[in-house]
Parts: sequence; structure tokens; C-alpha cells
Amino acid sequence: MKTNLKNGLILGAMALVALVLKKFYQTAEVPDLHWILAPTQAAVHSFTGLQFSYDASQGYINQAHQFVIAKSCAGVNFLIIAFCTSVFGFTPKIKGSHWQWLSLPVFLVIAYLLTVAVNAFRIVNALLLKGTYAAILPANRLHAIEGAIVYLAFLLMYYLLLHYCFTVYKNKQSPTPSDLPNNVTL
Repeated sequence: MKTNLKNGLILGAMALVALVLKKFYQTAEVPDLHWILAPTQAAVHSFTGLQFSYDASQGYINQAHQFVIAKSCAGVNFLIIAFCTSVFGFTPKIKGSHWQWLSLPVFLVIAYLLTVAVNAFRIVNALLLKGTYAAILPANRLHAIEGAIVYLAFLLMYYLLLHYCFTVYKNKQSPTPSDLPNNVTL
């Protein structure tokens, strides 16, 4: 019962963090999201060399390519899902109550860094694809489809990487392909 109560408290704390982030994001304006939009813009700039100017009402704008890194590009929903996936999937596997509690902020930081990287990848990809499929799909529809594919693919890779790391740590040796979920090989 003690383990179930502890796990319930940890998952409750995870849910509280997720709900606070979701509620914050629902009412946030662009300046409120500077903590995630600015690093995303910096990553996009480092990969593409494109210059963006900040506009408090829209986000980061590149006039030459008519492209905006806006509130919808923040990836807060992905951040929440990555954090919950980490905690729900892996915190119960950690030995020691104090280490389990410590995993919450660690997984939140990892989810944040992953979100910035995935957002940058998605935006760079959108810039590369811009105009490519204009005759088939409107740009906003293509961007939504691309986002779903990118976010899902990176979430799956993240989960598999965590699973692999926990398997290696647990076994203190290199896992075999059969140790991966559903015999997935990398």
C-alpha cells in the first residue's frame, strides 16, 4: 500500500504540473511564452542563419520568408506530453523514493530541452517545405500535418531512448534487441 500511495502522490504531482502548464498556456500571450519561443528562435537561427525580429503581439518574424514563430509554435502541449510520458512511464521504475521525486524536475527539464529541439526541427522543416506542396495543400494544413508527424515521431523516439537507457541501467550491460519494447530494433 505504501508504494501505491507514493506512486499516486508522484503521479498526482505530475498531473498538477501538467494542468498548471496547460492552464497557463491557454491564457498566455506571446511575451508570456518568451521562455520557450526565444530558445526555439535561437535554435532555428543557428540552423538556418535566418534573422528574426521580435514582435510582442505575434512572436518572432522573418519578413523575407513571411514566416512567424508564434504562440502556436511554442510546443507547450508537446512539452506536457513528453513530461507525462517520462514520469508515468519511468518514474515508478526508479529505486528510492527520493530519486523518484527528484525525477520530476529532471524529466521536466529534459522535456523542455526536447521541446525546444523538436520545435526547431519542425520550424526548419516547415521553412524547407514552404511552397513545395502549395498546389496540393494550403500551407497551414501542411504545417499541421507535418507537426503531428514530427511530434509523434520524436515522442516515440524519446520513449524508446528512455526505455533503452533504463534497460541498460537496470541490466548494467548492453541490452539485446529483445529487451526493447515489442522487439523493436534500432
